[in-house]
Amino acid sequence: MSVALVLIAIGSAALVAARPARFVVAALMVQWLGVAWAVGELLPTPSVFGLGGAAAAELVTALVCGAVLGLTVRSVRGLRGRARAQTPVAPGIYDYLWTGAVVLAGGITGLGLAALYPLGVGQQYMIGFYWVVLSSVLALVLDGSRNIAKLSAGLLALLNGLALLLYALSLTPPDPVSVGLLALSRIGVTVVATYAWVVLKSAYPGGTLSTLFDRRDGRVDTDTALVVAGPTSYLVEPQAPANVASDE
Repeated sequence: MSVALVLIAIGSAALVAARPARFVVAALMVQWLGVAWAVGELLPTPSVFGLGGAAAAELVTALVCGAVLGLTVRSVRGLRGRARAQTPVAPGIYDYLWTGAVVLAGGITGLGLAALYPLGVGQQYMIGFYWVVLSSVLALVLDGSRNIAKLSAGLLALLNGLALLLYALSLTPPDPVSVGLLALSRIGVTVVATYAWVVLKSAYPGGTLSTLFDRRDGRVDTDTALVVAGPTSYLVEPQAPANVASDE
């Protein structure tokens, strides 16, 4: 097993299992480093700092996107959402077992797909491609609708998997235009995702949509009270207790 595949395996497993934003970004960076390493092995022609042009572009793109994501994670800590914060629920043993089972199933599925559909390239690169894509899909499906960090990382990992596949299937070294477009597309996704991250953080606590879903499911206390007065019921807004007693 090559170093690139080890990095992709660690990053992919952590991307699915991690929950805090900083850990999600770190997992994405480890996986991205493995993708860049694999691209360097696929296209070994040195051009920049001893690396191929595509591998150097992957490293630069990863550094730019990682810096933007890291600064966003750091900056949104001081923002407070307008919605009422919810007490986080500590994960139980079943949550850890479920996450481990999902990671294991994704890894085995990637091995099976690489054996069934090798696409004429080295098996380890196809395993890396399938692990990157499967981890991104699992992150998006399991937590993407509630966790903006998982949504951002999942989209970027999906684009990284596409880039790795294009490099693996390329018969000749890619031209600078293709490399630049692949880099700019991921930088653009990062900018849009971080902007949405800041907007969500300013509106909802934790930068997630969990409050919105909890409110839909009726698990968030609202500020509306039911007052029964005689034969008629009214919905009124609760008021602060009056300091002056009312006249009888």
